[in-house]
Amino acid sequence: MGQPDTVSIIARQIRHRLLPFQTVAGDVLEMLYIGRLSPKEIFGKEQQQNTLITWGVRLGGWLLMFVGFGCLTSIITTLVDWLPIIRELVAAGVGIMNLAFSISLSLTVIAIGWITYRPLLGMALLAMAATPFIMSKFRSNRMDSRRNV
Repeated sequence: MGQPDTVSIIARQIRHRLLPFQTVAGDVLEMLYIGRLSPKEIFGKEQQQNTLITWGVRLGGWLLMFVGFGCLTSIITTLVDWLPIIRELVAAGVGIMNLAFSISLSLTVIAIGWITYRPLLGMALLAMAATPFIMSKFRSNRMDSRRNV
């Protein structure tokens, strides 16, 4: 056996056994950390880990959407593949379009998740998701009015 060490545990103790703690909300708590930590420190570490996982999932979802839009629009660049100068311009335009679509769709999905818990934040995210489309419509109308002059 090794040397004994101090650990901090959050669990349910029944006699000499530690069992998972069932919360009123239905979650199961069972945490173990090396060293002497207060419950506040343990829950702070858990929240920090949860935040990192959440942002990782968001970033992964955005990356998958960007790659998915790239797969969907790859036919456009393939159609102009035989014209070198036009191919580069079309590829850049399609890439920017894919970036805008993937960011907007990711923000929309995140906003839908937030609307129940924080409606103001959810609405702000939806407004951010719609911004590229509103801006392109505004620019399109401005360009049309300049042509008609």
